[in-house]
Amino acid sequence: MITAALISGCGGMEENPLNVNSAPQPVQSAAVAGEPDTGVLAGALGEDPLQLGANGAKLCSVQPALGYQEYTVLIHNETLESFTVDDVSLGSPSGVTLNAAEVTPANRGGHGTHGMDDGTVMGGDEHTGAHGAGEMADMEDMPENVFFTEPVPAVGYEISTLEYLNVVVSVSLDEGVDRGTSEFIEIDYSTADGSFTGQHPLAITMDRDSCA
Repeated sequence: MITAALISGCGGMEENPLNVNSAPQPVQSAAVAGEPDTGVLAGALGEDPLQLGANGAKLCSVQPALGYQEYTVLIHNETLESFTVDDVSLGSPSGVTLNAAEVTPANRGGHGTHGMDDGTVMGGDEHTGAHGAGEMADMEDMPENVFFTEPVPAVGYEISTLEYLNVVVSVSLDEGVDRGTSEFIEIDYSTADGSFTGQHPLAITMDRDSCA
């Protein structure tokens, strides 16, 4: 299961705001006696066992004064395998650069916060808040299941079986560019016996002045 969210910014638009958390059927790996066979494992899990190609969106934001924008992708590992994140990149970027990719744990609704310093809140209503712009909420208004945690680098992170997590990408406009785009977020991940690549269809547009 995968959804995406815009953490901060001055504006945004989205497609498919409903049904963003429609759950794909769980994918289970086949039990193999003895030494695991790479071909059998890859075939059992499919080409993208984390279902990264589901629940896309289009988001537009004005680049904040701090110089970058953060976007969140909520992932649910519904398999009985653990995966290691090998790489996170922007798909077909034009005028934008990926500065960093980090991970924080999440629950089913995507609640959690990315970092302690700025207090930015991620998450929202399970069905309608997964895509869109968000602002910092008052502490007393936060859902009870919101928690605080320090992010860790995405590359090298091990996604445990049945785990929910937020992959947070920091994106900025290139120097001398007024508007930039990216067509998707690509995540490479692997087990000891197979490698996978998923492209989450989160189309990003960033502008220095307006999304109009």
